[in-house]
Amino acid sequence: MWTMKNIFSFKKFRLTTKEEQPMIEIFICEDEKDQRRKLTNFIHDYINAEGYDMRISLATANPQEILAYVEKHQPSGLYFIDIDLNTTINGLQMASKIREKDKDSFIVFVTTHVELMQYTFKHKLEALDFINKGEFKEMRKQIVENIDYVHSYQKSVNEALTFKIEMNNRTITEKLDNIMFFETSGNKHRVIMHAQNRQIEFYGSLNEIEKQVDVFYRCHRSFLVNKNNIKEIDKTNRELIMKNGEVCLVSSRVINKL
Repeated sequence: MWTMKNIFSFKKFRLTTKEEQPMIEIFICEDEKDQRRKLTNFIHDYINAEGYDMRISLATANPQEILAYVEKHQPSGLYFIDIDLNTTINGLQMASKIREKDKDSFIVFVTTHVELMQYTFKHKLEALDFINKGEFKEMRKQIVENIDYVHSYQKSVNEALTFKIEMNNRTITEKLDNIMFFETSGNKHRVIMHAQNRQIEFYGSLNEIEKQVDVFYRCHRSFLVNKNNIKEIDKTNRELIMKNGEVCLVSSRVINKL
């Protein structure tokens, strides 16, 4: 049974999502025009068909274009790079420069020179994969595997997002996965966060939280619920029983949507 003793009250707060990952941007650097076209079309069609939160930002033969983009925008990137570029720098040198700016980047080398793999270790490039450039039909499987891996990784990181409440020199952080629901407080302009084993009251509004934390669902004018933590739906009493045993109200208008 929850009581007011379980509730910590804060006068000020700043809502953030810690380590939130942006959309994955895909870059293709390939000097053979036909190969670049095939890569671009196949990747574009695949990520759209799967509904992945990714986009192709650049497909070019010029590594400087991609380096300039990385310098300016600091993306979260997946890079398909031909090692043997007929330019002033090769793919290994390009990858090294990318790694300086985009430390968490995913780099996939597409090449006929698989023997150069050893140099990626020497330069600490931490390549995600090497795709042997040959028949395009044979390359597709590896391309898909790499895209799927990056998508799965991104999803796992996003699921570990946190909700942060700050006041003066004190910060309270809670994983979104541990939050059952948010509820409007009886105190004006305040919200109560119901987590796995604690409640925290702070200044704010459900509308404000809803805009910033899109994994929660507005099930009632006074409640914002984490659908992943619903244990049972009581349609008779219009209640949601959460995994930690707490009860959240749900309106008749939305109960069948859960």
